[in-house]
Amino acid sequence: EVRDTGNTPVPADAVVLSVGPGAAGKMPPLAPESELIFSTATVPNLEGARTAISGGPLLVRNGRRLRIEVPDSQSYEFSSMKERHPRAAIGWDDADFLLVTVDGRQLGVAEGMTLEELAAYLVRLGCREAMNLDGGGSSTLWFDGKIRNFLCDGYERDVANSLVICRKSGSPSQPAETPTP
Repeated sequence: EVRDTGNTPVPADAVVLSVGPGAAGKMPPLAPESELIFSTATVPNLEGARTAISGGPLLVRNGRRLRIEVPDSQSYEFSSMKERHPRAAIGWDDADFLLVTVDGRQLGVAEGMTLEELAAYLVRLGCREAMNLDGGGSSTLWFDGKIRNFLCDGYERDVANSLVICRKSGSPSQPAETPTP
């Protein structure tokens, strides 16, 4: 079945191929019952990876803020990189992982950050490496049974994936002090 609309029930034995307008113009037309062959291969090859996470762009490499290339585009995907929004990122220094959530879209309370501002903040925190994660209304930091940030929508969004870190028994249960930007 080929549709140009969303909100369609998906049978258990079906797969959805969703293609945006830019890519759709580069694809040959597909008829119902067309056979597609596609790959989930990665570049670089992650076949031996024990763990992987999707995100981007990279913000910090070797302790230095990376220049974030943003194409000239009206699409939200790219325009939002230059605007202040709620953000989530993961970074690490020589000893620890840092999970950073930035609140935003709350007039007079929290404006959010651009990706450039987030990268600079992560460098100030001492990150050697850092990557942007899903942001906006999906930016939620949950710790020890409670949401620890102020959700811009006022409620938790349904999300397809999350980063979960579990402490070993006997580990301290207090979050690190929250530095201000």
